[in-house]
Amino acid sequence: MAKKGTIKVEITGLEDIEHKSLKLIREVNQINRQVIVQEADNLIRVMRQKAPKDEHKLERAINKRIWKKKRNVIGIVVGVEGGHPEFHSKEGYYPASQEYGWEYPKGVFHPPHPYIRPTFDENVGRIKIRLQDAYKRVIERVGR
Repeated sequence: MAKKGTIKVEITGLEDIEHKSLKLIREVNQINRQVIVQEADNLIRVMRQKAPKDEHKLERAINKRIWKKKRNVIGIVVGVEGGHPEFHSKEGYYPASQEYGWEYPKGVFHPPHPYIRPTFDENVGRIKIRLQDAYKRVIERVGR
């Protein structure tokens, strides 16, 4: 029995809220992995199309690296894999030279052939929209 002058409040349905919250977290993590991996694969495809075709070495070296924590994707990097020794020389790093251009020792400048930044710039808006739409669908579905 409540003391005189106190108010008794009873809240019901917290179990349902907790269940839906956990389900929402699980489904957002799952859709996040799915969309991000799909978009990374799309970036790889476009970057490979834009990459200079000098013996196709650069094109073949474009890939993704995924960092995971348990089952959740916490980051994806798309770009040129750094472990290719044929890209390193005393003159510099070949993929960066293609992206930004370089100058030969006698003052001759090789113009840039950007393939990484243009791919990102052209796709970043679409990636954001895909993630927003996916999150919205999950929230609407779980919130019912």
